Amino acid sequence: MKKNKKSGLKIYIVVPAIVGFVCVAAIVAALVLGVPAKVNAARIGKQLDLGNKYLAFADYDNAEVTFNKALKIDPKSVEAATGMAKVYNEKKQPEKALEYVEKASDNLANPVQAQELQVVYNDTKTQLEENTGKSSDANKKSFSKIEKVIDTVMLTPTPTEEPEETVTPTPTEGADDGPDFDDNKNNGANGGGTEDSNTGGENKNDEEKDDNDKKKEDGNTGEGNGTDGEDEPDGPTIIPDPSKDITPKPGDETTTDGIIPLTGEDILTPTPTITPTPTPTVIPDVDNGSAANAGDNNNEETMDNDDDDEDTGDEEDEDTSWNNNNNTDDDDDTDEGDTGNNSETGGGEGPGEEMQEATVSPEELLNNYENDTLPSEIPYGNFSGSSISYTYGDGASAAAAVSGRITETQRDLDGDGIPELLVVEMQSGKIAFRIYKVNNGNVEITASQTISAGMETAVESVSYGSTQTCFLMNNNGTYEVGLASYCYGYDVGEETPAVRTYAEVYSVAGDGSVSLCASGSVQNGEGQDGFSASLAPAGMSGSWNSSNAETLQSMGYADDPYQDAAGVPNPLSSGVSEGGAETLAVVDAQMAAGSGELTIR
Repeated sequence: MKKNKKSGLKIYIVVPAIVGFVCVAAIVAALVLGVPAKVNAARIGKQLDLGNKYLAFADYDNAEVTFNKALKIDPKSVEAATGMAKVYNEKKQPEKALEYVEKASDNLANPVQAQELQVVYNDTKTQLEENTGKSSDANKKSFSKIEKVIDTVMLTPTPTEEPEETVTPTPTEGADDGPDFDDNKNNGANGGGTEDSNTGGENKNDEEKDDNDKKKEDGNTGEGNGTDGEDEPDGPTIIPDPSKDITPKPGDETTTDGIIPLTGEDILTPTPTITPTPTPTVIPDVDNGSAANAGDNNNEETMDNDDDDEDTGDEEDEDTSWNNNNNTDDDDDTDEGDTGNNSETGGGEGPGEEMQEATVSPEELLNNYENDTLPSEIPYGNFSGSSISYTYGDGASAAAAVSGRITETQRDLDGDGIPELLVVEMQSGKIAFRIYKVNNGNVEITASQTISAGMETAVESVSYGSTQTCFLMNNNGTYEVGLASYCYGYDVGEETPAVRTYAEVYSVAGDGSVSLCASGSVQNGEGQDGFSASLAPAGMSGSWNSSNAETLQSMGYADDPYQDAAGVPNPLSSGVSEGGAETLAVVDAQMAAGSGELTIR
């Protein structure tokens, strides 16, 4: 029997030990496996932000290196692969761009990623068709695969998290309106400012601590107006409840400092608000006589404020009802005295506030940046009204001449009550925008986007035109920034002309960054219904392109693209004609058939 008891004892000891070991091992494994994932996510995010900034400043080599680093950290990063595709599109290397578009499509996880990849894919496909004339069989297979994946992911609804239920605590009947601090732990630290019905005469040590702390507070504040107190009281500031009468009763005893000892009754003595004394401004080059007079004035005023302190102390003995404006007599004395040297006392409100250094507002910072930095960062474009020599077959050189800033505006784009700076520019024949935001006193760029389809290579035998616009869209109170282009007579391969309308819209987040929320296109008048549906998430109907699409269809343009489309209605001649849309800039380029002269308006 003894042997059996010992065996049972061993089991009781071993089983808990095993369970404990397993729990510890599980916790360690979770930490080991979880921490690197968070670290990697932070590292990838840093590389993506840096890569996007390099893209914004057209530094494609550094952007390529940065996005490549992100892919080494996470080979399945959709954003990094999309960034690499953007880089190769800008470098006019669509074959490499297509590789990364396919890589990104293999790991698409949500409609936002799919919409952004759709824009990059459209640019890649256009460049490939322009370079080779017609798509190869291999490219067609890639196109079909990518389009199928993008369409599938974009149609997948994004799950929404249900809001957590918030439990509102029910106040206990008879509880005090102010904060409830434990008497034994916090009463001394709060300087006797809390209520406790058990402190009256029962705990002498706590009462003495309360009195000492209260005296400390009065010493620090200089009776509400002095300059000696620079340290704030240790306890939290308690705002008095206006519904409670906190005026002492005639029979209450007071100390020489105007402090009412705690009794068994509820007495709420709030901590007065302390206004820090600003540093007086020193004015150089003052003659000796003036300096002497200034010193006399300062001494006299300091004496006056000392008198005010005494008066305030007397008033506290008579009435201890506190409020935020308990320095009325001080303000009256200040008004009658010399206001030129009031910074010496700095007590209460009024003269001390006037001498405080004013902080620079976000509007002023943006104005300074707009006037001082922006002109050198993005010079104004001088292409408006100019005529540019155009070499057929080489549209890149003419497009490069259409670069520079067009306009800028300050708007509260993210709804935080503080304006951002929105800059519209042309980058080598493509309209673009940048958003700048004030962060910790500095102006930083938070977003930059360039339209995927801008000026294209012209066909010599027909008229050519390209119109691009940047617009703001008010979608149910939320700002969106849109880019749109209309181009006709451009070469889709083998000198075959085409007409295309294209738009992409970005929503602005709370930190000033943007994300693609809608994009779509119409080719040769076909696909108007799909175009309208694709812009619906941005609150747009796309109806402004209907007249253009109907005209092209009536001409049978899709079957006979060699017709001159100069007379077809331009959907962007005056910007985007859509409810809630505000056009910021329009850039128009036109060239007669075979003229070789591109006119910019």
